[in-house]
Amino acid sequence: MGPRTDARPPPVDTPNNRPRVEQSELHSEAPDRAPDRTGYVGRFQSGRLGRPTVAPLPGGPRHHGDMERLTLIGYWRSEADPLWPDPNDLVDESWDDDERELTASYLASGTIARAFMGFSRCRLCGIENGNLEYTDGTYLWPQGLAHYVDEHAIRMPESVVSHIERRMHRIEHNPIDRSWWKVAAGSE
Repeated sequence: MGPRTDARPPPVDTPNNRPRVEQSELHSEAPDRAPDRTGYVGRFQSGRLGRPTVAPLPGGPRHHGDMERLTLIGYWRSEADPLWPDPNDLVDESWDDDERELTASYLASGTIARAFMGFSRCRLCGIENGNLEYTDGTYLWPQGLAHYVDEHAIRMPESVVSHIERRMHRIEHNPIDRSWWKVAAGSE
């Protein structure tokens, strides 16, 4: 006898069948309610075109239980999200070229955290600007943020630039253990 074909599939997890968390509750640290950055309790859901639907928590990285919260950067104001910054307000043509290039390069090479089904467009020039979110374990940003820095001189806040400079300095100046891999791989 073959599998039953009249069985109903499990219900689809959508924003309409999940409890909504109010904006004021996003700052709550209550252990029984852990809203994601879109304001929903449970699995990540995004707003229109894969963009988050509420502003990130202020300040730097936060801890929730055993997990460190990622700090969201690089999202821009829209009709759906009027509380995000306007990229035009962050243009700084006088930004040091070396610092800007380092920042753009770093932002272009994060670890892929999420992929979305549609591409976002640059709010300044309109080009397709990616469909991924990157992370470095501290910050979470859209793939196109490097484009804003590189092509439009969008200056990141000093705390983000300092973080990037510290990470790059550590990578360039930390001593390298050249023996561990040989031992672990069994070649020594």
